[in-house]
Amino acid sequence: CVSAEGPVAPEILSRTDLDTFVGRQVEEIVAPPNRDVMVDLCRRAFLGESARHEVQRDGRAFEASVVPIFEGDEVTHILVFSFDVTDQRREAAALRDARDSIAREQALLETTLANIEDGVALLDADRRMLLYNERYAELLGVSREELRGRGRETFHAIVEPLLEDPAAFRADDDRLPGPPTRGEYVFARPRRRVMRRTWTPVRLGSGEGYLVTWHDITAQRALLREREEQALIDALTGVPNRRAAEAALRT
Repeated sequence: CVSAEGPVAPEILSRTDLDTFVGRQVEEIVAPPNRDVMVDLCRRAFLGESARHEVQRDGRAFEASVVPIFEGDEVTHILVFSFDVTDQRREAAALRDARDSIAREQALLETTLANIEDGVALLDADRRMLLYNERYAELLGVSREELRGRGRETFHAIVEPLLEDPAAFRADDDRLPGPPTRGEYVFARPRRRVMRRTWTPVRLGSGEGYLVTWHDITAQRALLREREEQALIDALTGVPNRRAAEAALRT
């Protein structure tokens, strides 16, 4: 060692004063746990190879970079730079943990959405698609790629040709956003279905948003009609009963 300075060198090496480094060999300066690695890095540097190594001491992390100094084609000296990277490593670990946590939560959310039979979508304040499940796309008869990032007008262009009364749907949609709403709409294509849409404002990290749910209630409506008919038709004769007659008279 011909020269040494800086606050980190004593920490990464042997915690001795810098003045005692000069005139000593690497084997004498470096603490035993990292001695063999640092000696190897220095030997490689004298062969013209730059290298770095992370050293752990007393719960702190230090990065040592070894750089050859050439005079012509010959390496005459090497520089050893030492940096305390403890805080950077902790921050990187915290970022990795946060990223892994977000990835796990996203996977859990996607798994949950994938197993919901209703069509569910999350919209931003401008009513662009942020998140939606496969069922949502299936109910509208489109692929997920067709919905990605789409806005209100594109959504109307997709859904209105399927509706029995597109004008009523657009009129209801024009009244949004507002308080939580629920509307029922008849889809005539590709087959007749009755769909209930629930529209709820939600708070997102970036501002306001909306949670939209489409639920197929075709079977419920068919069962309700059947029960209504059973209440108005005499089971034995198949003709309208007194309740049906009273309803007709009221009409």
